[in-house]
Amino acid sequence: MPKPIDSLQVTDFMKNAVWRFTDSDEPDETYVSRVCKFPLAECDGCIIGTEIELSNGDKLVGFVGNLNPKSPSKNEHFLTLSVFREDGTLFHLARYHDTEYKKHGPEKLAKFLGLRVADIFPISFTIPRTILGTRRDYRGILNREPSKKLTSEELIDLSLE
Repeated sequence: MPKPIDSLQVTDFMKNAVWRFTDSDEPDETYVSRVCKFPLAECDGCIIGTEIELSNGDKLVGFVGNLNPKSPSKNEHFLTLSVFREDGTLFHLARYHDTEYKKHGPEKLAKFLGLRVADIFPISFTIPRTILGTRRDYRGILNREPSKKLTSEELIDLSLE
């Protein structure tokens, strides 16, 4: 049964780690459905629940999107991350090129978690090979900012590669 992404809870990811955006914009484009067939042929349109580890060692539940196991450069710029606080409240982190960056960037995530930005980044996570169909687990890192910020034109070019 499709449901809005903002209605997902930690328990949803415990039951089913992978959700995919529906092909329909009805009732709107934020609806996801659980994925039951593994390994994934591709991650396009998927969000994957995972334990994330903050730089201070704290472990939280979150989910990543736009994961491309074959392109570290795409992940560096386009990977999305959402984090659950222990009370179940969800925060969607905006990346440097997102329009909501000032409202949902690293400083706001720090405030949401009651930590310093330095306590949070880099964030690490692992996606099991059984989900991705790779020979080993995928270990990802999300830094506060990429090593080099790209222009809008460069971001478009990278997205089309």
